[in-house]
Amino acid sequence: MNIQPGILLTRPEGYNGPLTDKLRQAGYRVLERPFLTIHPLDENEKIRRCVMNLDRYDVVVFVSRTAVTHGMPHLLRRWPQWPSQLLWYAAGAQTARELRAFDINAAYPETAGSDGLIRFRNWQDVERVLIVRGKGGLEILRQSLEAGGVNVDYLEVYARGTQHWPDLKQDIKQGDIIVITSGEAIEPLCRSLDPVELAEVTIVAPSERVRKLATCRGLQNTVVTPSLNDAGVMETINGIISRG
Repeated sequence: MNIQPGILLTRPEGYNGPLTDKLRQAGYRVLERPFLTIHPLDENEKIRRCVMNLDRYDVVVFVSRTAVTHGMPHLLRRWPQWPSQLLWYAAGAQTARELRAFDINAAYPETAGSDGLIRFRNWQDVERVLIVRGKGGLEILRQSLEAGGVNVDYLEVYARGTQHWPDLKQDIKQGDIIVITSGEAIEPLCRSLDPVELAEVTIVAPSERVRKLATCRGLQNTVVTPSLNDAGVMETINGIISRG
């Protein structure tokens, strides 16, 4: 009888959704250990100014489901009806799905993330963009848009923290698979397991950029998933298993 490897999910608490159930139904041993924590930011002068000036932007971009969760309450308090000219973009399908709960049909790239958004459209006819995100996130999208002459502002609505799990080594076995969804998860992962233990597991990373970061920390056995949605993660995990 083949014993399925364990799967460690590291998304912030409450963000694994049905994926945990799907993996368990497929026979996997599933652990949930959030390496990232999320803290909503109270309204401040910068948030207030961006929200009040919403009608001055051409495009609003939500970079994650977390941005929707913590950004929409700020917008809804000031805007019972959205500016008619506004275009809404999401970083991926899951983020767009969250926006639909607010009757917003956001466009999104097939390849989720900043790189996908950059290639998603010709930005030269856009003057002002508001990016809804967490404090201190990646600068790739802003830098690319500003290089093309677009004025970009941030609406930063949450802060991220990290946590490691000193007892994780008791639960991880050789051949297990660890799914990380951000480069910020690499540091707490490396604090939770020693180099020998890390060499015995496979890391699933969300992008080539994060894979390179993981490699730089000595995590050689890292695979990039084509998508962070549940189907994409399942496909990647099953592919790892089938290759042995």
